[in-house]
Amino acid sequence: MSTSLRQQIFSAVETRFKNILIANGYQTNIGNAVLEWRNYVGVTIPEFPCIIIGDTKEESNIKGIGTASNQERTLTINYTIMNTGTDPVAIITALRQMKADMEQAILVDVK
Repeated sequence: MSTSLRQQIFSAVETRFKNILIANGYQTNIGNAVLEWRNYVGVTIPEFPCIIIGDTKEESNIKGIGTASNQERTLTINYTIMNTGTDPVAIITALRQMKADMEQAILVDVK
């Protein structure tokens, strides 16, 4: 059985996030804890900081008529970044660095 296109796209995003490591030129090592479809309640402190990702929605639009039609599909992948600590400024700074790293990772293929 072949892997669905949706799963292939999700897996590619997950792999991209797992490569977010200081050794790869990023600001953080958030790639060490990429969790798929986890409930916030089920995340334990040793897993922090972490990214929780899930593919929550897929939209499909058919454009045109008959043989001249095409289908446009959009897959939404949501993410949540979680962190812990005692210094609010350090926590917020780290969260901003993690978000910047994630944006950099996603834009790697954009020319």
